[in-house]
Amino acid sequence: DDLPDALLTTKPFLTIPLIYALIFSRRFNQAHYYLELLKETENLTPSSGRKELKSPPSSARFLEHILYLFQRDADALTDINVLKFSHPQCNPDIRACSMVIVAYSLLYQGELGSAFKAASEAKTRLEKMGHTFLESYADLIVVLCDRYLGRGVDAIQYMTERYRHVEDGPRSPVWVNLATGMMVVHYEKNELESARHLCEKLLPVVNYSCATEVVTTVYLHFAKLIHIEGTRQKSTKLLEQLDRILSLGNYDRFQSQVVQETMRQAIVDESFNVADSLVRKCGLSGMIEQDVWREGNHYQESKERYGLAAVYWLATKGRFDRASNILTQLIATLDRHGVKTRALIARCNQVVINFRRGKRDLATTQLKTLLNVYGLICFSRSVFDESLGLERVFQHAISQHRITLPQYFTDLFDDVLSLSSVGSAVQIRPESLLTEKELEIFELLAVGLSNTDISQQTEIAVSTTKWHLKNIYSKLGVTNRSGAIMIAHQR
Repeated sequence: DDLPDALLTTKPFLTIPLIYALIFSRRFNQAHYYLELLKETENLTPSSGRKELKSPPSSARFLEHILYLFQRDADALTDINVLKFSHPQCNPDIRACSMVIVAYSLLYQGELGSAFKAASEAKTRLEKMGHTFLESYADLIVVLCDRYLGRGVDAIQYMTERYRHVEDGPRSPVWVNLATGMMVVHYEKNELESARHLCEKLLPVVNYSCATEVVTTVYLHFAKLIHIEGTRQKSTKLLEQLDRILSLGNYDRFQSQVVQETMRQAIVDESFNVADSLVRKCGLSGMIEQDVWREGNHYQESKERYGLAAVYWLATKGRFDRASNILTQLIATLDRHGVKTRALIARCNQVVINFRRGKRDLATTQLKTLLNVYGLICFSRSVFDESLGLERVFQHAISQHRITLPQYFTDLFDDVLSLSSVGSAVQIRPESLLTEKELEIFELLAVGLSNTDISQQTEIAVSTTKWHLKNIYSKLGVTNRSGAIMIAHQR
C-alpha cells in the first residue's frame, strides 16, 4: 500500500517490509528513497513505545546491500562480503536472506558443490521460519547446481515434487519461482508444448519479479520456444526486451546468455549480417584477439557463454582452428570446476566442428565416446540447441550403424533427430549446381581459405576467383561467403 511518509517516520519498522517489496518488484528508485528515510529514522523508538518494534541498526545496512545486489548483480557479488551477514545476529530474517545470497554468490563463482550445500542449508532454515519466497529461490539454486553438475534426473525429480505443491495454487511469487523451474524441466525433456504453456502464464507475472534469474530464464526460454516454432520476429523482440531489462544493472552473466542465444538464432536463420553486427556490438572480436579464455583458473559463466557465441560465429567464417581452440580452453576450465553439463555442450560443439571440417569418422567416434561417458540422460534439449548441427552428427552416426539409440530417446527427440527436421539448406547439392571449377573453388572456400589462397591453389587471378565466387553465391541462393560456408558444412 501507499503508506504516507509521516507514518513511516513514526513507525520505521513498517519501512523494512516496504523496502523489501519495492526491491522485489524492481522499483529500485523508490526503494532508494525509503532506504534513506529508514536511515534517518532507524534509531527512533516507535510512538507505541513497544521497544521490540524498533528497527535493528543493521537493517538499513543490510537492505542497502540487498538493493545493490539486485540492481547491480556482478558488481555486488565482487564488492560485498555477504558472508558477514550469514552469522547469527539479532535479526533472523537478515541471516536467512544472507544464506540464500551466499549460495547464489557461490553459484556465480562456479563453486557448485559449495553452492548446493549452502542453498540446501538455507532451505532448511527458511522452511522452519516460514520464508516461503526465499525458500523457493533456494530451490532454484539447488536445481541449477544439480543441472550443471550433471545430475539431471535429481534436478527433474526435485523440481517436479516442489512444483506439485503449488501447481494449483495462486500465482504468488513462490509459484513464479517454482513454475520457472518446472518450465525448464519441460524444456529439457523436449516437452515443448508444456514448456510454452507455462511460459505464457509466467511472462505477464515475471515483469514484477525481482529475481533476475527468473526473468532471464523465462524470457530466454520463451524466445527459444517460439523460434523453434518459426515465429522469428517475436522471438527477436523478446530478446531485445530482455536486453533492455538487463541494461538497468550490471548483469553480465545474464547478458552473456542473451548474446549467446541471439547469436545462435542468427546463425540458424542464416542472418549473418545480424551475427556480424552482434560481434561488433559485444566486442567479441576483441575477446577473440585477446584470447580471454586462456585464463581459466576461475569459472565465469559469462566467459563461457561469450565463448560459445564466438565459436558459432567463427565456424561460419571457416575459422575452425580458432573455434576449436576456444572450446578446448573452455572444456579445461569446466572440467576443473566440475561443471559437467556445460562441459558436455562444449565437447559437442567440438564434435560438430570436426564434422563440418569433413572429419566425419572422428566426429562419429567422439560422439560415441560422449554417449558412453555421459549417458543419454545428459543429452537434453539444451545440448542439441547449443551445439549447432549436432543432430546431423547423430543422423550420420545412425545411418552408418555406428550408434544405436533406444526407441524412447528417438521418440522423445523425434523433432530434432528426424531427417525432416533438417533445414532447406541441407537439401542443396552444390555438386549438381556448380561447374567443375566452381566446385573446386567452393571446396577450398569451405576449409576457410582466403581469396588470395584460393587463387594460389587454383592458379588463377584473384579477380577471377571473385567472379567465380559471385556465380557460386548466386547458384546456391546465398548472398555472401558465410552463407556458402554454412551450406558446405551441412553437406
